[in-house]
Amino acid sequence: MGCRGKLSNFLIPLLPACSPYAVLNFVVFIFSKFVVLLRQGITMKPNPYQQNLSIHIFLALLFIAVLSSCSEEINTEKQLQNSARPSQWQPPKSALAQRNFQLIDANWVAATKVLKVKGTSNNNSERIRILNTASATQIASTISSSNGNWEIEIQSPDPVPCRISVVSESGTIQSDVDNTPANCNIATNTAPASNTINAVTYPEAIIDEPETDLSIAVNQSVNFAATANNITGTPMYNWSFSGAVPQSSVQNPGKITFTKAGVYYVSLDVTDSRGLTDPTPAKRTITVFDSVSALTAQPIANIDTPMGDQTIMVGDSLNFSGSGNDPASNETVTFLWDFAGVVPNSASQNPGNVTFNSPGTFTIVLSVSDAAGNIGQSQVTVTVIDPSASNQPPVGMITSPATDIIINPGDSILVEGNAADPDGNTPVTFLWAFDGVMPDLTMQNPGTIIYPNPGVYTITLTATDSLGLSDPNPPTRVITVQAPGPISSDTPNGEILTPAMDTTIMAGESINFTATGTAPPGNEPLMFLWSFDGVAPNSTNMDAGPIVFPDPGVFTVTLLVVDATNQVDPTPATVVITVQDPGSGSTPPPMSSTMVSHIIMPDADVTIMPGDAVSFTGFVDPEINPPYTYLWLFDGAAKNSDNLIPGEVVFDSPGNYNVMFFAIDADGMFDSRPATRTITAVDTAVPDPGPIPSIVNPAGDMTITTGDTITFEGSVIDVSGNNTLEYLWTFDGAAPDDMNLDPAPVTFDMAGVYEVTFSATDTTTMISSGQPAIVIITVEDPAPTPTPAGPVAEIVSPAGDLNITVGDTVDFEGNAVDTSGNNMLEFLWTFDGAAADSTNLSPGPIVFDMPGQFNIVFNVTDTSDGSSANATVAINVMPANGPPPAPVAELPQGIIVEPVGDQTINVGGTLQFVGDGINPIDNDPLNYAWDFGNGSTSTAQTPGIVTFNQVGVFTVTLTVNHDEVDFDPTPAEITVTVVDATDPPP
Repeated sequence: MGCRGKLSNFLIPLLPACSPYAVLNFVVFIFSKFVVLLRQGITMKPNPYQQNLSIHIFLALLFIAVLSSCSEEINTEKQLQNSARPSQWQPPKSALAQRNFQLIDANWVAATKVLKVKGTSNNNSERIRILNTASATQIASTISSSNGNWEIEIQSPDPVPCRISVVSESGTIQSDVDNTPANCNIATNTAPASNTINAVTYPEAIIDEPETDLSIAVNQSVNFAATANNITGTPMYNWSFSGAVPQSSVQNPGKITFTKAGVYYVSLDVTDSRGLTDPTPAKRTITVFDSVSALTAQPIANIDTPMGDQTIMVGDSLNFSGSGNDPASNETVTFLWDFAGVVPNSASQNPGNVTFNSPGTFTIVLSVSDAAGNIGQSQVTVTVIDPSASNQPPVGMITSPATDIIINPGDSILVEGNAADPDGNTPVTFLWAFDGVMPDLTMQNPGTIIYPNPGVYTITLTATDSLGLSDPNPPTRVITVQAPGPISSDTPNGEILTPAMDTTIMAGESINFTATGTAPPGNEPLMFLWSFDGVAPNSTNMDAGPIVFPDPGVFTVTLLVVDATNQVDPTPATVVITVQDPGSGSTPPPMSSTMVSHIIMPDADVTIMPGDAVSFTGFVDPEINPPYTYLWLFDGAAKNSDNLIPGEVVFDSPGNYNVMFFAIDADGMFDSRPATRTITAVDTAVPDPGPIPSIVNPAGDMTITTGDTITFEGSVIDVSGNNTLEYLWTFDGAAPDDMNLDPAPVTFDMAGVYEVTFSATDTTTMISSGQPAIVIITVEDPAPTPTPAGPVAEIVSPAGDLNITVGDTVDFEGNAVDTSGNNMLEFLWTFDGAAADSTNLSPGPIVFDMPGQFNIVFNVTDTSDGSSANATVAINVMPANGPPPAPVAELPQGIIVEPVGDQTINVGGTLQFVGDGINPIDNDPLNYAWDFGNGSTSTAQTPGIVTFNQVGVFTVTLTVNHDEVDFDPTPAEITVTVVDATDPPP
């Protein structure tokens, strides 16, 4: 039968942790406790009674450790069984497909024992997993390159598969393997002749209105509308407005009013009837500004591509493009890209492709500045990996449970993990396998897992780094769910057959030791433990055979038996061997009587319900050789105690608990017959564990800044399968409670520490989750922005760059502020050769009598510390006769996008105005001028909401120009008729 077959019937219940390391740690722990308890006896003198019990108990522990190799055999066999279970890995979502997901070749090369597989993927840096189609076990994995190609060589797969499955976020491909060997497992891995491709097509969300990012004023409104592509069934829309208004599930939410200044990131995702959600939600950025001057408003910088931080290989390229605007004035902004030394910096708005030829981590910064010198920035981080460098696998760690454990049906355990990657190839992904108890999970900390049924289950954690390399030795935990054992007051009993009584012999003689034992029905076989009081090595045979006693003394031989249910003989059999010195004929003095331990509370064995408490009190009689040391063993129900009266002990789980009470006198002598009580905790029914909630997003505790917004997502496992759940989110005062699975985004406006909880209730059984999922959000106030010291220079007149004709005059006027407060300023105007320099704050009129472009610089210097600041303006002087007028076909054209056509509204009504323009010459920005006919105007491309408070007919016009030179010769216009609904015409 092998080691397992012979011993498993009684050994497994004796092994609280099947790992040899856990057993060894347990042995060391118990031994250290006994060393402390026996400190006086060990240091003073040998004592036969002390040696007797301590050695035979230590013998039992060592015996369990020796046999732990059998439990390891069990674990190994269980892991081999588990390896054949199909993985429930679910691929992550990705960007939209750019090419077909293909398997080019799967070929077995017998000469080198290598299986070569290669293909193309829809995405770069995408994880590719190769599975044995028959068993669904993973053979290997790799990562696609920057152009989507992937190839892997798998050394000596066993068995060589006739058919493989290639799984990625793009889909699944099944294919035959060419040139498979004759011993290929055809019976379990047959292959049809043709390949099948099952690619996943995700829905695509499209924001139709607004078409682009917008900058608007406080209390203006924006119209939102959407459509969706690649939809199966009826789509579900989910709009998030970054806290400006609540989320919306309407396809076209209509006009949304933004009442506070700030930057709002609006996103839209769509889910179809398959349950698939757009992996790249559509987004718009709405910048809402208050009444600020161009001097203080910070421009907005956006890195359009690449979108977000990137991880690429050495030699790969990324396309860089950006956008920016000045929300206060809509004036032209300038761009500056800092490429962190990868390539020279660029002043182009769209620098294009940049190749990264060296490994490392690079922070790319886009700075956008306006005419007043204000700067806004955006950045992305690019991690460049050298594929030729040696990549070490990550190391996964199961932090909870810390060891293999034994539990009862219905019990739950907390499952948490961590991982470290020696090369820093993060993020590391997690894959938990629960041996069929529940589906595989990919979160770092799965939380509380309930085990409803008896059995032996293995938890496995596989960590994979960002390059697709997985931990070759995934950590495991073995969870033994023990079936409730028979409730019986019977215990095993051992008997020493020979010698039949205490015996006196001469030193050097031997005695033959034999034994027998009985156990309650069904609890065989027995384990025998002999202790010879140090005379000879301890024995685990039923018949220990002849033992030689070489030295005079009085020795107590003890026999302890343990049955297959881990019950211990409460009255170990003993026999006293008196060994005389043959030379003197003397006999050692007789043994002194020893104390007896008693448990006076409870006064008998007790049967209780799980969760009940039992009060314990001990007593020692007679009181010989005090003071005493005490030891209570509660069989795992509670920590051991060294108090005579340990008090109440709660027995949380069903089962039989053998409680033992020892007393040790001043010489370290043990009570040879410890007192015992059996506490039986009986649970008549395993309670419904209720739903198990977890917080998916955020994945862990977070620290954010005041005013930041977090989108929360929940997930619930309904163990009962009723699927009639109610949810409850609490935000610790940061927001009202929310009863949605995925609540509305929460903005944390005040600093503090917030405990966010998520719980679920099964409305069929009205059982709630026992422990809600919790995440801690720490909100900190932002550090104050230091006010830069030194002067500030401003050219008040002219307000910006000008185009004039030779002989024209420009009035120059400056303004300066000294933020340091020294007010010791000097001024210097340089006119680029058009006029002499000036040291006045406002030089006044300057005549430009030569054509050309003149860059005028206004410098302000603080003479107390030498700090200075500049402001510039460009004057473009054209010849007197001027350039010929541009053809009409080359002039810009304005378009009123919204509203479409003439409108009739009631007095006090509003209209949403959106404009656009076409510049046939180039793509430079256009200037917009709106006249609404009611006395109000705007220079914004999208003025937003306009209110008409007077009855009448108003002509609204939009005029666009390029560089204040080329104007639209035919301004766009519509007519708005405002009527009074309460005063109908006659």
